[in-house]
Amino acid sequence: MLENRGRLNKKGKPSYDLAVNPEEAEWVKFIFDKTVKEGYGSFRIANYLNQQGLKTHNDSKFQCNTIIRILRNRLYCGYMVSGETVSPQLKDLQIIDERLFQQAQFILDEREKKNDENRNIAYQTKSCALLSGIMYCAHCGAKLTSIMHTDRRKRKDGSLYEFTRVKYLCYHKSRGLCECSGQCSYLAYKVDEAVVGTIEKMFASIKDSPDEKELKKQFSKDMQSYKAKQTKLKLDLYKLEKQHEKLENEIVKTLTGESAFTPEQLSKVIAGVESQIVEQQEKLDTLDNEMTEKKASMESIKPLYDNFKNWADEFDDSTMEQKKNDHCTARG
Repeated sequence: MLENRGRLNKKGKPSYDLAVNPEEAEWVKFIFDKTVKEGYGSFRIANYLNQQGLKTHNDSKFQCNTIIRILRNRLYCGYMVSGETVSPQLKDLQIIDERLFQQAQFILDEREKKNDENRNIAYQTKSCALLSGIMYCAHCGAKLTSIMHTDRRKRKDGSLYEFTRVKYLCYHKSRGLCECSGQCSYLAYKVDEAVVGTIEKMFASIKDSPDEKELKKQFSKDMQSYKAKQTKLKLDLYKLEKQHEKLENEIVKTLTGESAFTPEQLSKVIAGVESQIVEQQEKLDTLDNEMTEKKASMESIKPLYDNFKNWADEFDDSTMEQKKNDHCTARG
């Protein structure tokens, strides 16, 4: 929105500045959060906003393309874009952080893919089956769909009873589209429980992993070891350089007959020392590179470590939709 901050233009008239509308900002955050964290589609979000009685700036109902334009708009990250020209980031206009924006772009790009086999996210997250839309048959490679299946059982007294359960169905197998050697259907709760159990074990191991203090402590030990090696290599290199200097001075003495060595003898020794100097310098350079890589690795691991810790803490309390969409967030 435009805001009057008391500035005047050259003609003495009020000059308006772009500013964030707090109420609209909350809805923009809602759109990004629902897309990235729970896998909501543009139709579902638009329908929800319309049910809340919200209108666009044109006083129209929200449509799918309206939601997509919002998700694609870098203005919400604080950038003014005009064609190929992008302004420096304007922090006062930023509503969405860069990482969340990039995750949303990944999801939109994946949804635009026409070939389901190339899509790396669930087509939708409304299903009560955890792996609906993201699981494939290991036998024929076809995507498994989720269905509500009604089973009928006969009691001992001869009466029939029905119960409905969610199942994963191999579409190709069920339609006879290929020679699939696997099952036609799988009970969703059994598959989901096995997957969730594996994830929980993985997260449990993450929670039990060394905390930040332990990581820094280990990093400090590694650095101390590197510096000790570095000090020794530099000292050895210094001794070799001094030795080389003495040998060159000895060459001068051979010209005046003051040396007990011949020039040929000294040349061989000098060549050997020079070879050792080159070898020692290479070791020192390699060690310096290792130290640099170790520091860079530590800096890159820290945010990933924090993310994994957060996922481990949040997984148990996540909704089904959030759990289904977790892998999208990680990829994005």
